[in-house]
Amino acid sequence: SKNKITAFQKLNKYILQFPKDFIGRYNFAYMAQELGFLEKAIENYKIVIKNNSNHWQSKNNLYLIYFSQKKYSESLVLVDEVLSLRPQSQPVLRDKAHILFYKNKLSEALKLIQTSIKLNCWLTFIFTFYPKMVFYSSKVFRILIFIFL
Repeated sequence: SKNKITAFQKLNKYILQFPKDFIGRYNFAYMAQELGFLEKAIENYKIVIKNNSNHWQSKNNLYLIYFSQKKYSESLVLVDEVLSLRPQSQPVLRDKAHILFYKNKLSEALKLIQTSIKLNCWLTFIFTFYPKMVFYSSKVFRILIFIFL
């Protein structure tokens, strides 16, 4: 909407005026991502990460962008970094399994699925990840049926 674009432009001016405000820069990157300005989002997430290597939110959002662009190797590096900061994050574990699935590393993906299920309610996992895998691979479907039945 026009209001979002106006706010985005104002935030852009703000970070130009205050380039060391990394919270503002993260918010700018997030807005850029939401508005579809992915290169601007990537650029600013990287600046935040360079300043604070523990900023898991920037790494998380950056891996999601790379995943949407089918840059699975870049995405996987960031997923691992997020997991080093938040090892029990079920959504990140699920996403890593999804990336490994696309990289045709099914046995590694399966191990993560099992870990994720052990860490969290299996129903949450089934309803978020399982349908995607079934859609893409009948082989994985047979593996998962074996595990759950």
